[in-house]
Amino acid sequence: MADYLSKKGILAKEMGTIDVSLDERAKELLAGEKLGISYLKKLKNQSAGVSENNLHTGVQIAPVSSSELTTCTVAESVPSNCVSLQGLDSLDNDLLSGPCVLPELSGTEAYFLIYWKKPREGFIAFNTQVSHRNGVAAGSGVLRNHNGEHISNFYNNYGRVSINFAKSKAILDGLVVCKELGYDKILIQTDSALVTLWFHRQLTVTVPLDLQTMWNEIYKFQDALSVEILHVYKEGNKLADHLSRKGVLAEGMGSININLDERAKELLIGEKLGISCLGKLKNQCIA
Repeated sequence: MADYLSKKGILAKEMGTIDVSLDERAKELLAGEKLGISYLKKLKNQSAGVSENNLHTGVQIAPVSSSELTTCTVAESVPSNCVSLQGLDSLDNDLLSGPCVLPELSGTEAYFLIYWKKPREGFIAFNTQVSHRNGVAAGSGVLRNHNGEHISNFYNNYGRVSINFAKSKAILDGLVVCKELGYDKILIQTDSALVTLWFHRQLTVTVPLDLQTMWNEIYKFQDALSVEILHVYKEGNKLADHLSRKGVLAEGMGSININLDERAKELLIGEKLGISCLGKLKNQCIA
């Protein structure tokens, strides 16, 4: 919040202040920091009745009026006058057992948590992400077991290619690594909705001609192994994002020592513990 204000100060010519109730970004940051959440995301124009749990790695919080808000403990039963929390089966309640005090909601706004999703037992999670800078794109991958423990990672600088090429190539690179390491049950996690549709071979969404050869290779892995895919938010994919940013600066394929890269180590621990981001949904109908 203070960092956001200081950046506004750089553009100003004198001392000033903001109305937090009118500045949407400041309002988000204030709400997030009040909750002890490290990141607050606002989503607009979400269709009523669509469950975020079915689409992304999130814990949806049903909207309520500000007069109904109260303090609740997630690990306990939720009182009728508190917001309802869904999707906690994949999180450890003891990690979320502290007070959960929601900020005021206006209209039909709702909040949800974004967190890295552990794969079910027997599967490994393969998180992939792409970064680009000055026309250069790089992809990355992080492999973890169902306990969130690190297995392997990679990044690869693909040069001046399209974003969709980089996203597709990162998935192919990751599947090759999985097979080489002997893993045949894989949950891919990507923030690309388009790639997710390609993976499911949706007839209404055609893979571009220049990527079809690559995707035929991906489909071979899909047919030979037990491979699933999950569309996630970027905020729940931070470790892979960190690696892809390193890839942009690299000259080829590489990996990091997770014990020596302090930022990667922090992200790995945070995602393993289910430390969340907070998202904001607008235009949700109150049931």
